Amino acid sequence: MEAEELEHLEELGKKQLELFDEIRTESERACVIVGAANIDALLDDLITKALLPVKVKKRLCSESNAFTTFSAKLNLAHQLGLIDDDLFFQVNLLRKIRNDFSHNLSGCRLTEAPHLNRYQDLLKSISKCPLYKRMPKGFPDGNIDEPEHVLTMKLMIVYLSSIILSLIYFVEPVYNENLDNIKQMRESSASNGQQG
Repeated sequence: MEAEELEHLEELGKKQLELFDEIRTESERACVIVGAANIDALLDDLITKALLPVKVKKRLCSESNAFTTFSAKLNLAHQLGLIDDDLFFQVNLLRKIRNDFSHNLSGCRLTEAPHLNRYQDLLKSISKCPLYKRMPKGFPDGNIDEPEHVLTMKLMIVYLSSIILSLIYFVEPVYNENLDNIKQMRESSASNGQQG
């Protein structure tokens, strides 16, 4: 891995620690909005890493393009095979909760419909994941006095962000390997063409 890639990965790791510190003291509404914004940005990084390094990439992610919305990035990452069905389902539930929390002035509680159903579906889905099962079910200092559903939502956001961060790490090596294979095929074809 190149120094620039390691630097980028370290920066993403720092952002995860900052996210953890920020959402641990936020209200449930702010937690959902900030956490979803973080996941949105990570999806952008994941897609950008998977795209060819050409100028067109900048146009795909520009402000005037359809791929700038959270929903579009989520769908694109899923259609490109960068995220699986489970992660798509989980992030999409969080996105729906975030949309409601962002656009409504009242009724923004995880214990109220329709958020309660989405929260429960998200928890049920994530609870099956081996990595989530191993996560501590509280913050290290244990000094947060808040309802369990808020703490659980915060942990789920950190979990989803960590999964996408891990995917970012693995996308580029596969991408580079594919480019190397294409280069070898072209060189092989060129040398075979010169022999004939």
